[in-house]
Amino acid sequence: MKKIILFLVIGLGLLCASPVVKLKKYKPAAGVSVKLPQDFLVMSDDDIAARYPNYRKPIAMYTAPNGRTDFGVNTANNLWGKNLGILKDVYKASLMNLFAKVTFLQDTVMEVNKRKVIVLEFISEQPPRATSQRQETIQYYSYITYAVVDKRIFIFNFSTPDYLREEWQPVAHQIMKTIKVNATAASFILDNSVIAPKTGKSAKEIMLEQRKNKSFPKK
Repeated sequence: MKKIILFLVIGLGLLCASPVVKLKKYKPAAGVSVKLPQDFLVMSDDDIAARYPNYRKPIAMYTAPNGRTDFGVNTANNLWGKNLGILKDVYKASLMNLFAKVTFLQDTVMEVNKRKVIVLEFISEQPPRATSQRQETIQYYSYITYAVVDKRIFIFNFSTPDYLREEWQPVAHQIMKTIKVNATAASFILDNSVIAPKTGKSAKEIMLEQRKNKSFPKK
């Protein structure tokens, strides 16, 4: 009898455990690789333009079959050198300004495949659009990794509606552990998507301005 009960307990535990999703290696650009679920599809330029009309064209975008879970790779200018602490706070402040409410689940610097990266994992909230019939607050789960490579920052962004977070959060963690950037090879990526800063403000000036406007997160 005890053996039967033990067998049932073990079986129930296996059913409740989060399955490990099989990942496939993708190469969004020269020197950049990441492993994504095998059924993720490459988004076409038309899809990207339709779903992300207010954003610069990324290096690459992938989407799950559900059409609501996305992973993208983009670049930005690096104005902060190798000071990941300052860069993390600047990006954190930008996110807090971008959304009505942001709840951070991770806010740290960690090592991924022998490279120090910034990790911001969070839930964002936005009020419903005026033209929308839905009155519920829009909530999204996001996991963003920032990798500094010389004068550029590679941004890896996983996002999905928050009601799907239980299903996709473990997958996002799996994906972000597979990111690799070869600095030499990545240096040949064209700067098509990188917009030069309009002003010559230093990192310190930007931080002081954000603190003055109370948009900089307190430590």
